[in-house]
Amino acid sequence: MENVILITITICVLYVVVKMVEMRLTEQEMKPLKNIVRETFIVGGCAFLPVWAYFQFKDNLSDWFGVEPIGGKDILKTPEIFTDAPGF
Repeated sequence: MENVILITITICVLYVVVKMVEMRLTEQEMKPLKNIVRETFIVGGCAFLPVWAYFQFKDNLSDWFGVEPIGGKDILKTPEIFTDAPGF
């Protein structure tokens, strides 16, 4: 859960920084802080839900989409090593 919150906070901080730069460079006037805080909460909520869903269901996503690792499911098995004399 702490990963989800950390990613959401990072997205919100990045949004505020980009919004401040945008207001300085393109609009040439600052919006009220109340509007920026409200928009940041909206962005935070919109970021939290998909990130939470990803971390909650990431093991089931590959099953849901039917994705297998390249080489099939046997690729994760330990390879067999023959150290004895060959049998042929």
